[in-house]
Amino acid sequence: MPPTKLPKLDTPILAIDVGGSHLRVGLFSQVENKLNLIQGGDYHVISDSVKGNTAEGLFNLIGQRIVTVIQEYLDRCLDGESKPSCQLGTKLPVGVTFSFPMM
Repeated sequence: MPPTKLPKLDTPILAIDVGGSHLRVGLFSQVENKLNLIQGGDYHVISDSVKGNTAEGLFNLIGQRIVTVIQEYLDRCLDGESKPSCQLGTKLPVGVTFSFPMM
């Protein structure tokens, strides 16, 4: 698959990757046409209890991870970390990938 050309964005981008067993949420900054991870990005196991429950449980987990990543990012920025990427606009671009195995 050819690489996707990214639009020019001056605000961080929230990326969410939901797999069959793991969840990753991260904030990325854009430098030229490359994305750099600035917060989050860790794998979190989706427990069997969440997998076997309703969609609401899965989306609650995703929402909790989004809040955690953004809060950690804002805490870093408020602690005096002066990086150009320490800003959130009123709109936060979001990319979501659901990567479940095919059977």
